[in-house]
Amino acid sequence: MNAYYDSNFRGVHQTQQTGDMKPTGTFIADWLGKQVYTLGMTTFQGEDGFAMGGPATPVPAAPDGSLEARLHAMGHPYAFVDLRTLDSRASVAVRLPKYDVNTVTDLGRVYGGIFYVDQMARATRAA
Repeated sequence: MNAYYDSNFRGVHQTQQTGDMKPTGTFIADWLGKQVYTLGMTTFQGEDGFAMGGPATPVPAAPDGSLEARLHAMGHPYAFVDLRTLDSRASVAVRLPKYDVNTVTDLGRVYGGIFYVDQMARATRAA
């Protein structure tokens, strides 16, 4: 991700603010600029969990108006969105980071593209 996490990992900022954390993707983007194409993943709803065990965590449906809700309405189980083609002035409500919803202007600066899974399933061990 080419953005900064706020101090509690619930929000993101495209310009670093006091207390923000700088993820690896931001360092890479600083070094390589437009040569980097960063992928994000998102989902409409489902469950999250570790393949090695432990409880599954439900992922509630994304809220109306979010990028995920719009993709869900299209009816495809999977989708790839090239975010660099979006109008840079547009603000988009998106699940970022993890399952929190934040409104981001110029989402194509944060990720080059997003891979969308409509119904996420927890990881499982290979047989």
